[in-house]
Amino acid sequence: FFFQAEDGIRDAQESRGLGDVYKRQYQRRVHGVGSQLKALKLDHNLFGTEGLANLYSGLCQNSTIELLSLSYCGIESDGAKYLQGILSFVNSKITDLNVRGNLLRNEGVYELFRALDVNQTIQKIDVSDNQFGEDEKLVLKMMDTFETHQTPVSYTHLTLPTIYSVQISVVGGSLKKK
Repeated sequence: FFFQAEDGIRDAQESRGLGDVYKRQYQRRVHGVGSQLKALKLDHNLFGTEGLANLYSGLCQNSTIELLSLSYCGIESDGAKYLQGILSFVNSKITDLNVRGNLLRNEGVYELFRALDVNQTIQKIDVSDNQFGEDEKLVLKMMDTFETHQTPVSYTHLTLPTIYSVQISVVGGSLKKK
């Protein structure tokens, strides 16, 4: 599916990244009855945290999407609350999440991993290039999440910078402290 404006240019401040028309179309297609959408890739669309808030209204109770890719969308750390809401839905089917290249930083990545405590369907996650690292609390949260996650995580792309006194590696889908 694609987004189409009804009458041309939208006011940027009113639309907050995704115009009202786009939002209505998206909600009908993604959250509508009988939706069969399995993958949603919105990579390299700079809608930011405000655009993610609009997406959240359609995705927060979606039970069909398995792949959600939001790489390089300008999502900042406060956008993690919307990712939490999407992942925390009890009937979420998301197995593959890509949020590479955003601006989640330590706080946002930490909040994202808190959502993984609830979501047990994630099998693949890419949080690389999100300007995070050198925070022991975050690394320990990641390790704890993967050690207690019921579904084995087959692929995790972290690209961590040097962490002070904690080194980790991905081994068999689990983060292991070295």
